[in-house]
Amino acid sequence: MPRPHATLRRAATVAAALGVLAAPAGAGAAMSILYDLDPHVREIVRPSDGTRGVGPARGAHRQEGSTSHLFAGDADTRYRLGKVPAAELAGMAPAQIAATLRRQIDGTCTIAGRDYGCRSHLVTVDEIDGAFSDRAGNAGRRLLTAMRMLERPSPYGGTYASRVHFFIAPTMTAQFAAARGRHHNLGRDGKPHFPTWTYAVAAVARGGGAWLEMYHARGGVRTPFSAGEWRRGPRDFLSLYTRSGGKAERVHFVMTGTAQPPPGRLPACSGPMSCTWALASRPGANARILANGPGAYRVGDQAADWVREYNRRLP
Repeated sequence: MPRPHATLRRAATVAAALGVLAAPAGAGAAMSILYDLDPHVREIVRPSDGTRGVGPARGAHRQEGSTSHLFAGDADTRYRLGKVPAAELAGMAPAQIAATLRRQIDGTCTIAGRDYGCRSHLVTVDEIDGAFSDRAGNAGRRLLTAMRMLERPSPYGGTYASRVHFFIAPTMTAQFAAARGRHHNLGRDGKPHFPTWTYAVAAVARGGGAWLEMYHARGGVRTPFSAGEWRRGPRDFLSLYTRSGGKAERVHFVMTGTAQPPPGRLPACSGPMSCTWALASRPGANARILANGPGAYRVGDQAADWVREYNRRLP
């Protein structure tokens, strides 16, 4: 297996040679993925209190499959996102991965046998987790090879690779918050207690977006990241991602609804969602990521709080 730093140098060189693989949603424009049930997405798109919502004009896309998309009938097909389970890709050969992603981008948008009529020509991979770490085997390396295959011009703008967005599982970002060292795999004793993610991050860096799921999810229960995890995880992920050839403007947060505020030392805030946004707004890497547009996953009855914080902090 090639040394990690050599792979990172090659990733950056290839990316530079191809030019900026900007997300087709619009260079410099915020993008949000709304991944929730209809009542909660409706509250974000069309708030019940009459305040400004987060709809397509502000970069909102709906993760399919859903019942009512973004509530605009056929007018919102450009903002519907296809999806491929990462668990399916993990067992595929590179050419099969590339073909599967390309079919979704070309417009099939078939999820669990149903065509949702997506015309965004974007696809998400849900989600990059431990199966893609270097320690787990070759899934990360095969995904990187597939993304290289997709670095070809698409008829929808950019390359096919730039039209793939990746959800990043909480386990990866939480590890980056806990680990140390250049490859983010060392414990406090300086020994490699954690896996490396050389190939997976290099693959994600070729895509149109990396969406960091900023919460713990165990046994179907979601709990908030701590203030320390919010401080270190995004910063260290962004460091490796950019060294792998990725562009900072393609990294996003995904927030969720939780019953408790994040533990640890918090900025001035009130309530779980307000405190989550306060941490997302911390100066430095977090503020830089938040400016790219956040995602909402299962925010539930905190949807009104989510859009209120969006309106306070983003254009």
